[in-house]
Amino acid sequence: MISSHTQTIYSRLMHALRKAGVVAQYDVKGSEVWGLQPESLKLSTLLQAIGCDRCTERLVVAKTAHASWQGQPCHNDCCQGSYTGICRFRKKNGILLRLTV
Repeated sequence: MISSHTQTIYSRLMHALRKAGVVAQYDVKGSEVWGLQPESLKLSTLLQAIGCDRCTERLVVAKTAHASWQGQPCHNDCCQGSYTGICRFRKKNGILLRLTV
């Protein structure tokens, strides 16, 4: 069912991204193509891990964005937790263990 709407979904998505300034649209040999707008990207080498308070899910985010991730719902489909604190992990016998959150 979704496959029959793929073109509409992508068209609307790209229109919204273009309107938000994330992508630019170009015509190349009669075809529409899109490219990321460099100024819409925020890159950082200063990173910090943040972890879920219920499962072992963790994200590595820019330190400047760390506060905005606090309290956000976990991305793990089966989890009802949220991201909190600084997360530190270690492996023991090949198993990932959370040390502190």
